[in-house]
Amino acid sequence: MNLISKIEIRKLQSKLLTQSLVTQSIMDLLIEKNVFTKKEIKEKIDFNIELWEELVKENKKLLELTNEVLEKLPEEEVKDEEFSGLYYGPLGEC
Repeated sequence: MNLISKIEIRKLQSKLLTQSLVTQSIMDLLIEKNVFTKKEIKEKIDFNIELWEELVKENKKLLELTNEVLEKLPEEEVKDEEFSGLYYGPLGEC
């Protein structure tokens, strides 16, 4: 791993830590001010985790299907000016 990668990883770790601390602080304030209970926040977090897990599974299937279709397409290179029989080149040269 080169130095640039290590620096980027440290930046990401720092951002993740900051985000976690801000989130935890907001949750603590909401609980302290009796806006939400700890149980309500936990239930909402659990619900959102399940929702995102389902979304990831659906997107994984979609990505696999997309890759299968792309693999079946011919290897011909499409010119920038051509797309489905329409011309997208410079104006006046059609």
